[in-house]
Amino acid sequence: MKLSQAIDVYVRRRQGAGWRFDGQAKQLRSFLRQHGDAELRHITAIRVAEFLDGSGVRPSTWNQKRGTLKVFFEYWAVCGQVKTSPVPPNALKYTQDFVPYIFSQSELRRLLEAVPKCQRRSSCVMSAGTFRSLLLLLYGTGMRVGEALRLRLMDVNLELSMVTVRGTKFYKSRLVPLGRDVSEMVQGISNCRRDKISTIGLCSRPRARIPSDSECWIRASFACDGSRGLNATINRPFSLESTTSGIRLRFIG
Repeated sequence: MKLSQAIDVYVRRRQGAGWRFDGQAKQLRSFLRQHGDAELRHITAIRVAEFLDGSGVRPSTWNQKRGTLKVFFEYWAVCGQVKTSPVPPNALKYTQDFVPYIFSQSELRRLLEAVPKCQRRSSCVMSAGTFRSLLLLLYGTGMRVGEALRLRLMDVNLELSMVTVRGTKFYKSRLVPLGRDVSEMVQGISNCRRDKISTIGLCSRPRARIPSDSECWIRASFACDGSRGLNATINRPFSLESTTSGIRLRFIG
């Protein structure tokens, strides 16, 4: 069996079993591009090590890639396509040197005060109200940016002041309580929408379209310019916010 065929079959079966498997699929196809479409049984430990030891690879990324390949080759070993796995048996041991940065209330106040200034340009694709709401939601709940962008109206329970975060980094859902201030903010967003069955978009730009109920309520707020990608839409305002407020946004990747 060729490597490309093995990857396609494996990814389809994992996704068919309910796994998202997007990141692992990218890693496997990256291995295919580097290694070439060889026979699965001819792949050696040396070629696997070359892929794992790419330039600038952090220990955490090395272990992630190793884990993906380990399970992949173990699967095909059980299926009889390979005799042994060419993946190194041991993962790297390393210490986590990342120190999270917690913004103080004064710093948050400076960020919020800078929102109207950095979003006043006509070229901005996000309204000041949307950007302010996003900052408060991230600060008040500790959610990841992607989790906040995927929120839908059905995920918000205002009576219980609770948000259901679905499709997280580790493929699990969790409940996130909302504080009084954040809950009142979300309630205000919901009240200003006429179509309660729709998403809760905040965008006030004239080019904004009305989102459907299957879209995410914050993501829809950013969709003022369909020609721009989501990363560019988010990164630019955060960059302007950092410059305007004088605070380095170290939690933004």
